[in-house]
Amino acid sequence: MADWLALPGQAALEVTAGPVWRDDTGEPTGVRARLASYPRDLAAVLVAVDWQRLAQELPLVGRTGEQGDELGSRVVTARLVDAALHLGFLLEGRWAPYPTWRGTVFAGLPRCGALVPALTAALAAPTWRERQEHLARALRGLYDVQRAAGLVVVGPDPLEPFFDRRFLGVRTGVTQVLLDGVDDVDARAAFPLGAVEQWCGSVDLLTAPDRRAAVVRPAGPAPPAAGARSARRPR
Repeated sequence: MADWLALPGQAALEVTAGPVWRDDTGEPTGVRARLASYPRDLAAVLVAVDWQRLAQELPLVGRTGEQGDELGSRVVTARLVDAALHLGFLLEGRWAPYPTWRGTVFAGLPRCGALVPALTAALAAPTWRERQEHLARALRGLYDVQRAAGLVVVGPDPLEPFFDRRFLGVRTGVTQVLLDGVDDVDARAAFPLGAVEQWCGSVDLLTAPDRRAAVVRPAGPAPPAAGARSARRPR
């Protein structure tokens, strides 16, 4: 399991993308097949991790904007768009490339590509309310893709009011229902940190296999099921 968690999408693509012009032994083809996508249970956990990331910061788009911190609101929005892109690749069963190609490849995804206008509008929006509106449209679209992919969902809408405030948050249960469907104990223990590229953006680490292996360790017992609610505590 640690090997999967230490594998960023770009590293996998360097093996799986493009044609194989000659394979006399069949070994390269076999390796490419094994690395085609995450194991099913682990993929579900990593989807839950991305929803957890979204749950933790979605309300901050409005919280910062309400305080007059437009720069902070834009930074949070950019972080959420990045998490949404990663989630989209997971839902499509595709590896996320490094940033140079991420938007281009995402735009070509069969289902998630249609969400590019909403994500782009969120980044360009002049007010926090508009950013929140466009992000909500994109996240609801991702939830539709999740449903179409056969992954479990909670109700028709992944979003709900953030307690008694005028911001949106991720609905309680969106993350937990995914974890409840995972039988593999080792996969479930990957929550809440997930794969290395979900919590680390350092190029020096993500491009160095030895460094990735050094920071990814087998996880302990799976945490109790209440991560999503604690992530939504008012701030």
